[in-house]
Parts: sequence; C-alpha cells; structure tokens
Amino acid sequence: MEENIWIEQNNSAFIIIPFTISSNTRVEKFIQELLMTNNWKQSDIKIKFLYKYITQKLFCENHRKQKCFVVEYASHSATVADTEIFLTEESCILPSSSLGGLNCPSYNFIIDSTRIIAFSSNIGMVAFNLHFLCEDADCMTVANSLYFLKKISEVKFKNCVSESRGVSWISLAKSILSANSKRVNRSTLLDFSYYSEERFSRANFFVTVKNDSNNKNDNNNYQKLYYLKHGFTQNYDLISTDTAYYCAPNGRKWGISSEGCACLITAEDRLVIRKQISEFQGEYFLLYCLLLHQKYFYYKLLMQLGQPEGISSHKLKKYKSDLVGFESDFVFSTVTEVPQYQGVYEILFSQLHLSNLYADVKEPISNINNNKIEKNERAVSIIGFFVSLLGLFSILADGYFIINLFFGGNVALLFVKIFIGIASIALLFCVVTVTIKVLLKK
Repeated sequence: MEENIWIEQNNSAFIIIPFTISSNTRVEKFIQELLMTNNWKQSDIKIKFLYKYITQKLFCENHRKQKCFVVEYASHSATVADTEIFLTEESCILPSSSLGGLNCPSYNFIIDSTRIIAFSSNIGMVAFNLHFLCEDADCMTVANSLYFLKKISEVKFKNCVSESRGVSWISLAKSILSANSKRVNRSTLLDFSYYSEERFSRANFFVTVKNDSNNKNDNNNYQKLYYLKHGFTQNYDLISTDTAYYCAPNGRKWGISSEGCACLITAEDRLVIRKQISEFQGEYFLLYCLLLHQKYFYYKLLMQLGQPEGISSHKLKKYKSDLVGFESDFVFSTVTEVPQYQGVYEILFSQLHLSNLYADVKEPISNINNNKIEKNERAVSIIGFFVSLLGLFSILADGYFIINLFFGGNVALLFVKIFIGIASIALLFCVVTVTIKVLLKK
C-alpha cells in the first residue's frame, strides 16, 4: 500500500485563484468566520530558511498585526456534499467546445488539499493542491493537462466515480468559500474577477514533476520545463530564446513564466524526492504566493486608479497610503541567504514583471502629485498678484498725499490719472497672458 501511495505522489501542482475581500471587512475577521464553521483549520507551513524579520511580520502572534493568514479546508460534512465529491474522489477533465468536443490527453487527478492564503491588504488566494494519478508522470502530458486546468471558468471537470455534473475551478472556489455555512457573514463580499473577465480568467499554477528520464543530463529537460511552466500543449512551438530557467544547487531544475512556475526533480532516491515535494508544497509555495500577492495588489490598485468617474483627493491619499504601507509590509528584495530559494525568488520577481507593474502604479500617483504642486504654485502666484495690487493702491495713496502736499491738488490729480492708466495697461497685459496660457493648456 505504501508503495502505491508513493508512486502516486511523484508530482504535485497548485491551481491558484485570486480574489479580493470587501474593504469593509478586516481579513482576520474573515478568517475567523471560516474557522468558526469547523470546515476550515489553521494550516502550518514549515518555514526554515526565510529571514526571521519577514516571518515575524507575516505570521505575528497578535492577529491584529498579522499580515498573512493560511487556512486549509478540512470538512467532510453533509452540508457540502456536492463539493466533497470533488475534494475527495478522482476527477477528470470534461470534453467541451473549448477542447474541440474531444477528451484531451491528460491525467486524472485528485485534489489533496485546498488552502486559502489571505493578506492584510484584503487580497486572498484559493490554492487547490492536486496530484495526477500515474505511475510514471510524463512531463508533456502534465503540461497538456495544465493547459486545460488553468482555464478556471471555461473548462470543467467531473468526478470519475459518480455521475456528477461538471464543475469549474471558479465555481468550486466560490462554493467552498461562501456556501458551506450560514455562519459566514454574507456581507463579506468576495470578488474573483476584479481585474479580468471571469469567463476568460486564467489561474497561476505551481507544479513539480519527477523527471521521466533517468539521464540527469537529458537535453530535453529545458524543453519539458518550457511546456510545463507555460502550461502549453505540443501544438505550441518551442521558443529557444526563452531563458527563464534556474538550475538549483540541490539538483532541481526550474522553469518560470508569468503564468506558471515548474520544478523538475532529477533525484532518484525516494526519500529525497519525497523531501523535495514536501519543500515545494511548503516554503517554495509561500514564496510564490508572496510574489503573486504583489502582482494581484498592483492589479487592484490600477483598477482603482483607472476609475472612469475620476478620483477624489481623499481617495488618492488613501491609495498612496496603501501603496506605501504595502511596500513596507510585503516588498522584499532579499528573503534568504540560501541560494536555491533566493535564486527562484529573483527569477519569479522578474518573470511576473513586478517592476513594470509598480511603475504603472507609481506613474499616475506621481503625476497627480505634480499636478497638485502646479496648482499650489498657481495659487501662490495669484495671491502674490493680489498682494501686488494692494501695494499699488498703497503707492497711489502715498503719492497723491505727497504731491498734493507740495504741488497742490491739480498736479496730484494728474498723477493719479497717469498712475491708474499705467496700472490698467499692466493689469490688462496680465489678464491676456493668463488667458493665453489657459487656452494653450486646453
């Protein structure tokens, strides 16, 4: 029996679906509501190599200051019977119009666990951990399976034992989050399509497979990683210029794209393979989620900044404050001194295009700040102009008094007329200049 279990576990994959939690709900309250249903339990991810200042901030003992929460689905109750068959039994992909009406060449799979990773930024992720049922996991067939499984709304799968109707990842995620208990607060609004159309949404995926070749120097390893990290079928051409690969000192080979991260295990010893899959499901998975969190947060902020009705100064200040707080709590350039972890982290950061996303977020905030400075400068100029006018009236009054004192009223009156004429011309010139500048800006 142990032999069969071991054979089945020579691969592991996560299908990760993001969502946002209503800004009116604190994340720790949302997690507490889930735990109170007894359908969820705390998930303990073993962390050995991340810097302590990072883990202390993420998993603070004080829940009010905690930045990251991880829980795991643990229910086997009748209240979610329709959901349970998909979380405990063997499943297979259904043929559909998106598959050309045919069964795709893929492995059946079992969902081993379901995790929720929620952050204090009100960004969360549902992560379905599954493994493919096969004695010898062929990398290309796993990649082919991922091509369909990453389509979280378009493609459905069904239970292979019962005559159950098909279900998509997105509907399964919604079901276990909002329909498993009356105690979950219905006002806690969850949005699974906040940055893309739900129908065409794609999941990020995280997959590891034992190499199907006994040759450690197999030249096809990069080809396998290319299809695995993109979740491509063999209908897609191999692009030789793709260089986002990392060969770790411990023998793992990594391929990373903006959509997925794949790890090829080249070890042969069973205990080593088991240890590497366990690390993949633990600390490596957490690193991937930390960087996905950055991507999803930037998407959320870009959606807020791009509102067609415009942004009030109050909201702008809040968005800027949110960005500063986010950078302080979740953005790290170095997470560990262990090279195999830091190396994967750096390539992930690059392939998720986080620097470009940050620049896209920063630009509108900076532009609005510049506009504020320009408005302040114009306000100061206008105030200075009116102060100058008051100065002119003061000069006029003093001049009239002095000339009237020495030369009489007629000369003083002439001075006043000349002065008013010059001041009127100057004022007209200023008005015309300001009007031209306004028209040119328009």
